[in-house]
Amino acid sequence: MEKALAVFAARTMKAAENLAAAGQEAAPATPDALAVMAQMERLVGRLEERMAGLTAEWFGSCAESSGAMAP
Repeated sequence: MEKALAVFAARTMKAAENLAAAGQEAAPATPDALAVMAQMERLVGRLEERMAGLTAEWFGSCAESSGAMAP
């Protein structure tokens, strides 16, 4: 599961970077492009927070099942 989360996060981040780069190339100074870039930054931030939460939950469930402490 950890590998699947890492692959998902990497692919999602790459897609977000590609969209941001495309937005900068298409119209770097327009208000619409800036709004889209700001929205992408917020979405990526929320994704990072969620991925961190899922990872913590996964480590927590592994620790509970093995009786060890989570890292």
